[in-house]
Amino acid sequence: MSNILKNNIFDAEDEFIDNYTTENQGVKEALSNLLDELTPLNAEQWSKIFELINSNSLGGKINVKEAYVVTFSKMLLGYAIKINYMFAQDKKEFYIFNAQYWIKINSALLINFLKAAAKKVGIPQYIASSVTFINKLLKQFIQDAYFEELVLKDSTCINLQNGILNISKNGVQLEEHHPKYFLKYILNFEYIENANNDNFIKLLNTIISSAEIQKTLQQVISKILVKNFNDDKKICLYGLNKIQSTSFINIFKEVIPQDLISNYFNNENAKLEDLFIDYENISKDTKSLEKIIFVNCQITFDDENYITIIENYKFEIFNWLFEGAKEIIKTKKIYISKECEDFKDRFNFVNLFVKETNLIKTENNSKSIVTTYENILKQYELFCELHDEEPLGRGYFNRELKALGFEATRRGTGNVWFAKFA
Repeated sequence: MSNILKNNIFDAEDEFIDNYTTENQGVKEALSNLLDELTPLNAEQWSKIFELINSNSLGGKINVKEAYVVTFSKMLLGYAIKINYMFAQDKKEFYIFNAQYWIKINSALLINFLKAAAKKVGIPQYIASSVTFINKLLKQFIQDAYFEELVLKDSTCINLQNGILNISKNGVQLEEHHPKYFLKYILNFEYIENANNDNFIKLLNTIISSAEIQKTLQQVISKILVKNFNDDKKICLYGLNKIQSTSFINIFKEVIPQDLISNYFNNENAKLEDLFIDYENISKDTKSLEKIIFVNCQITFDDENYITIIENYKFEIFNWLFEGAKEIIKTKKIYISKECEDFKDRFNFVNLFVKETNLIKTENNSKSIVTTYENILKQYELFCELHDEEPLGRGYFNRELKALGFEATRRGTGNVWFAKFA
């Protein structure tokens, strides 16, 4: 590989090394590859180029420095296309497509690259090193590198090592890497069609034993992969402590691109954690519980770090989620197992209170037995205290009782329920 990049670009690295990440190393490699493609031109060859430009000019002899700027900018883009590379600006940031995905280029690195590239193609050093020349070249290059992203309204694209997986209501297609979708990442594994997920399922069984509950979890997470699928249900990993829950969510973060998470929540700062909710943050009223899917987790291992082992099977995790996405596209809904629905009932504490204290309805007439609002509310609060739960406020509690079919009226002593404790 050419030493020019090392001598002319890497030498400037100390100026901005603190801002570097692994991604910047990918930029350096891409720019090195492009630099290797450039063919040096001698003074005679440049002279012929200028003669050709002048022969097509209606305004007389052109300025040499301007000619260098315009010619070299187009020349550089031509060499890039030759090796399936492209350049583009997006929201004031500059990117290079390295034949697989778009990588952001640090402005200082880009300027040093342009200097090195200009020298290699034979532009005199006193010109190539000129601040005025580089600034004009940068502006010209950005203008010439115009690229319009292809925005897909009804499909999701995921960039993997062996291509771009395009998921839509019409099916699934694995395409070759292409710059048109402006994907700024690449997952570090391949998509393997019809591959089994045995290793991942074996580990998942140690956390969630029910295949039906696993299927629900699979689809509730994989809905993020389906474009325009709107669903506001959140997942509660009941039975996992905070550390275990975070570790479990992290394994899916490794295989779900951030842009899909941002698109799903319509928020650039959204995180996969936003799809989950901790048990202590759930309001135990019917309306709130309708938006929660409880996944009953019963861990059958002792090692707290065991969950992280699952990360070794990234392509299996992705395939598992991908299968869930295909099922959603097919049925146009998320599968909720009966086990999940039945498990949810235990968290509606008003409903549990009614059942366990044997509060029954009475006839809604003047002679019927009634119980005061205050008495039933007090018994409910004692019930919650016994179960170490935060009780609902009076208004929410009354609405929950009415939702369960209880009726009320006003008597001389105040509001009463047509109800009694059996």
